[in-house]
Amino acid sequence: MLKPFSLILFVLISSCTGNQPKIVAAKIPSDSTEPRLQKDCLSTPSESLVVHDSLLDLVATKSATAVKNIGQLQLRYKLKNDTAFKEISVKYPLFSDVIFPDTSVAIIRGHHISKSNYFLFNDKKLLLPILGMNFMITYVIDLEKNKEVTTYERRTYLPLVWVDSSTQTFLVTDSPNYPGDQSIVEFRSFVCNFKGNTFIQQRKEKIRYKTEDIFDENLTNNQVKIILKNK
Repeated sequence: MLKPFSLILFVLISSCTGNQPKIVAAKIPSDSTEPRLQKDCLSTPSESLVVHDSLLDLVATKSATAVKNIGQLQLRYKLKNDTAFKEISVKYPLFSDVIFPDTSVAIIRGHHISKSNYFLFNDKKLLLPILGMNFMITYVIDLEKNKEVTTYERRTYLPLVWVDSSTQTFLVTDSPNYPGDQSIVEFRSFVCNFKGNTFIQQRKEKIRYKTEDIFDENLTNNQVKIILKNK
């Protein structure tokens, strides 16, 4: 039976070793039998994002709007072949004061895995995850056409969005499920890609952990690679 994920509260603690925060999942109420989850976070959240590399110059900031609980992401950017900067604004829910994780994407290139805070599909479609309360929201923006590719809130509940650079696909998950005696935590996965200008999402296998191994990086790596390989 699906456990209401509102019972899980993720608390960012920035004063851990290496100046990297922890995500601590606390069960509510305290006498609940809900598994207690704890995971070292891979990211240092920030209120802005600056990218300057061979593919992209980007400054992303946030601001409030006149609508309650709705904010606005403001992107100013220039792709490698652009002659001038462009700007675009997209809406986001005001779940957190800090929204841009320093590390939010795991990129698979053959046997190597690197980490980043963004990814460019075909050097023009921007994958930009931002922090929510107990999840990340994944935005996909076509920087060449200056418009959002996904117009709905695609959430993911793993600490990273996983990208296969060779197939230009990425993996996200639903909220956790605790079947049976709650010794296992499982996340239904979805593989996303593009066919022309169309965004495609396919339901795939579940990612499973023992509760004491929740978010173990090696376990995640192995399961994600198999799912993306068999897309």
